[in-house]
Amino acid sequence: MATCLQSIAVKTREIIEPTRIRHAALSEIGDHALHDATPVRANAPSTWPADKRGVLLQAIRALSKPTDEAIVLQGLARQGLGDLAAREDRCTLCGACARLCPVSALHIQATHRLYFGATRCTQCGLCIDACPEDALSTHDRFPLDDACRPIHERDQLAHCARCGEAFSTQRLVDKSIALLETLPSFEAGRADLLRMCPACRQLESVG
Repeated sequence: MATCLQSIAVKTREIIEPTRIRHAALSEIGDHALHDATPVRANAPSTWPADKRGVLLQAIRALSKPTDEAIVLQGLARQGLGDLAAREDRCTLCGACARLCPVSALHIQATHRLYFGATRCTQCGLCIDACPEDALSTHDRFPLDDACRPIHERDQLAHCARCGEAFSTQRLVDKSIALLETLPSFEAGRADLLRMCPACRQLESVG
């Protein structure tokens, strides 16, 4: 982590260039002594996090000038800091990635959008392995922002055939039905249940 912080300190002058999205290619920097770096700001935090990852993030923030612009760093993949992208033409918002994420970096809101928090993500790759649609990919760019942001906007919603309530995305319902219809044991007409919300599906099954 010390080498990483040294590189960040040396590269700070390039991080603060007046571009809309600033890139700091830390991987291009060799081993430099921290005392060789130009001081940029002395308002270090009075308290530091207890974990190493928190200390690293705090140090990066301390070495970055306050700005309204987004700060994006590169070259931190080996430190477990990176970005995640979702292909909207493949993602069905099934939620497998969010359920398996060990640090809760991914979640799906009630609005049926997939949200990602880069500062939580450790780039372990479990979400990529879990995705049945091969829709996720990691990128060597780290947005220094605590806020979770949507990486997949809402698809067309599927409305329950019985009560009319939106309960899933149309793409996920259609794909589930298509997969089940390939099974010899799947009964014709049972696909109608998949077009219902869980509550109505249960009522229909027992009724």
